Amino acid sequence: MVDLTIHDIPDGVLHLLERVAAHRGMTAEDLVREKICNAFRVSKPPRLVEITEEQFRENIDALMAAYDQEPIVIVDEKGRRFVLMPVDLYEARLTGPHKPKV
Repeated sequence: MVDLTIHDIPDGVLHLLERVAAHRGMTAEDLVREKICNAFRVSKPPRLVEITEEQFRENIDALMAAYDQEPIVIVDEKGRRFVLMPVDLYEARLTGPHKPKV
């Protein structure tokens, strides 16, 4: 694993990191490592599950339970694709680095 050094962290931020880390029984370095790794796991593009409208209608209960895990792409008879995903994931994508152009 590669080492990473971050310079010029404001004292207030460092003290807060140390307090939060101590409260969780870990070092500030471990807390920052966890936060960085979690941030990149969250931003990883989700794998899309593609189904037809008919498959969606026939399996709606199971799919509604599963869509919390991964977005679902529904393909209609014209080949158009629609994505079913939790609202918080959709909003995160809007406010993230890849804002859609309006």
